[in-house]
Amino acid sequence: MLEELKKAAIEQAMKLMSHPTVGKLLSDQRLLSAISKGFEIHGQIKKAVEEKLRELARQMQLASQQELEQLNQNVENLREKIAELEKKLRSPSRRPGGNKG
Repeated sequence: MLEELKKAAIEQAMKLMSHPTVGKLLSDQRLLSAISKGFEIHGQIKKAVEEKLRELARQMQLASQQELEQLNQNVENLREKIAELEKKLRSPSRRPGGNKG
């Protein structure tokens, strides 16, 4: 279904791009410059907001997303180690009397 949506969106975009008015607009350097400036401003605003949010989180002594991801990774590593140790404890060679020969 996602592929169908992508295909339909591409088809519609191609139709739009072939429209004479759109072609004329896209050839206007002022419009392209304005679009470019818009993306630049969007990036600057996003960066500023993210920095303010990080600063606010620090002031409130909240963990950052990066710290939470690292913590989750550490927990997962510990779970894997515990599973390995439990497996070793359950192996017959580790049980009392398991090495009788």
